[in-house]
Amino acid sequence: MARKMFEEDAREALDVGNIKEIAFICCKYGIGAGRDPHYGEILNSIVNKLADRGKLNEFMEHFKKFSEDNGYFGKYERLKAPIFIIAGDETCYGVLHYFADCLADALVRCGERVMITDGRYMPYNGIEDIDNRVLKAVIGFQAPVLYKNFFKNIPTPKIQFWFDNPVFFDRMFEGLDEDYYLLFQDGDYAGFVNKYCNVKNALHVYPGGEVTKEPDYHNREYDVVFLGSYKDYGEIALDDDMNELLSYIMVNPELSFVEATDRFMDDGGISGRQRNRMDVYSKMTPVYRKIVSLYRKKIIEKVLEADLPVHVYGNSWRAYDGKASDKLIIHEEISAKNMIGELSKAKISLNIMAWHKDGMTERIVNSMLAGAVCLTDGTKYIKEHFSDQENIALYSLTELERLPSIIKQLLSDDESRTKIAKAGYDYAIVNDTWDRRAEEIIEMIS
Repeated sequence: MARKMFEEDAREALDVGNIKEIAFICCKYGIGAGRDPHYGEILNSIVNKLADRGKLNEFMEHFKKFSEDNGYFGKYERLKAPIFIIAGDETCYGVLHYFADCLADALVRCGERVMITDGRYMPYNGIEDIDNRVLKAVIGFQAPVLYKNFFKNIPTPKIQFWFDNPVFFDRMFEGLDEDYYLLFQDGDYAGFVNKYCNVKNALHVYPGGEVTKEPDYHNREYDVVFLGSYKDYGEIALDDDMNELLSYIMVNPELSFVEATDRFMDDGGISGRQRNRMDVYSKMTPVYRKIVSLYRKKIIEKVLEADLPVHVYGNSWRAYDGKASDKLIIHEEISAKNMIGELSKAKISLNIMAWHKDGMTERIVNSMLAGAVCLTDGTKYIKEHFSDQENIALYSLTELERLPSIIKQLLSDDESRTKIAKAGYDYAIVNDTWDRRAEEIIEMIS
């Protein structure tokens, strides 16, 4: 088996004339030369072929360096090694698996070798020799298993996409070395983890979107689509401190959860009892969940009350008890993989941020790539990188009464709406596809 693999790898490198790769392969299989009596025979054949091509000196220079410098050999071996992807769990209609599959395909298109498994990863669940493999990197999608000692001990970059607010995860991110890169879809989240968890490589990198050919901007059967589930905020119980903080945030909806909590504490809120900020953030997470759910209902209700139907997906919406429920059009649940197909039917893709105040999401990217106008509440990142009514449409949480008129204006002006949608597509196809994310990750780990 070793002889066959050596011959096949060497033949492939010889065919493309990659002399450095040939030297690496010869050195790699030479490590086991004592166990393989055919090694010398194969090596002599390669040397003779390279001599005939006038490449022997170049080969010998590389071979000598690979043989004598373990660091040089190891670095090159890692660059040639596969990238191992952990797909995460099945949450949110399989969106983490969808992300993992999209990134894996993009990395392959970039010439990388990829191995992929799910969030239940443990040694020997079908990848028996992972313990002994050299890996170029390990990439997780909100996969806590990546923080286990098994992965911490692998000497390669570990990259974790993380989507939820880090306040929910207490001190999970503490004690990570420089091999770890935490990629957050919100710049505030990256800054929070850098500050409170002493993580050196917490970065603002959000998910990409599918590469698509330019869509038809005109023939669209749905006016407004919203891709998000419904949760009844009334079921979330709050104590007195939490209710006070909730009221404070509702008066200041432009603030992030951490900013609002900090200001509320500085003004003497939360009874002045707890002064450890991390403990307060963790305790107050029910407020975060409630404000997100409350505003989601509030925004949808505002649109429906204006006699504007909204297409939504999944059985969670059957619990909707807000005003104008007869205008809510509930479709069957769809997988994350099929969401872009539904977005391609929409004139407007309504987006409601889950209180990401410096964020950007794949839903915005895929809306643009599907040819819909993305209508979203603004964030610091969005306002810096996009232009309202040029390649995106924005509404404000402090002026929700204007939201119906923004929608009606977009629906009444086909030319303007098409122009915004096309500009959004042109931006996203260059900057925000998974192919672009794959290029960024390769640069990061190289």
